[in-house]
Amino acid sequence: DTVYHEARHGEQWYRMAQMRAGQGRTAAQIAEEMDIPERIATQAFGDPLEPGSMEALIADGWYQSVYGTGSEHRERVLGPTGTHEEYMALPEESDAWRVGGDVTEAYNRLGEEETTGE
Repeated sequence: DTVYHEARHGEQWYRMAQMRAGQGRTAAQIAEEMDIPERIATQAFGDPLEPGSMEALIADGWYQSVYGTGSEHRERVLGPTGTHEEYMALPEESDAWRVGGDVTEAYNRLGEEETTGE
């Protein structure tokens, strides 16, 4: 669960970089504004998300939470005054917990199938 949760954050950040590339940002601009390695920004720049696509809209939700209009709220939630409920409601966290949980459930089902022979 934890591995997939954290891996999902990596995917989210890459998608955000692709979204910014689709908005016309250069690889250098993406690397600087998101504080990510330039080689990752360059890769995302070469595979931008189409503005207005569902993928770009989802990535924009994460971007706004981390870097944009929701960033002050996020910083407060991740600080000492934030609650667990607020943390779980952050768009990037809600998504990462869902993905981690889905993978764990699928893994457990496979284990059950091996045990029961189904």
